[in-house]
Amino acid sequence: CSFCGKSQKLDGVEIVAGPSVYICFECVDLCKDIINERKAESGGKDHPDG
Repeated sequence: CSFCGKSQKLDGVEIVAGPSVYICFECVDLCKDIINERKAESGGKDHPDG
């Protein structure tokens, strides 16, 4: 994973690949939590930082 450094070689680590970047499902879940928190803080609107 390009974000946390986990290897796909570890048991149970699922990785999604993009052009020169990889992200594991744990980091995807963490990103979803961060996005949801920001939406809640901004009253459900998209965060201006993208």
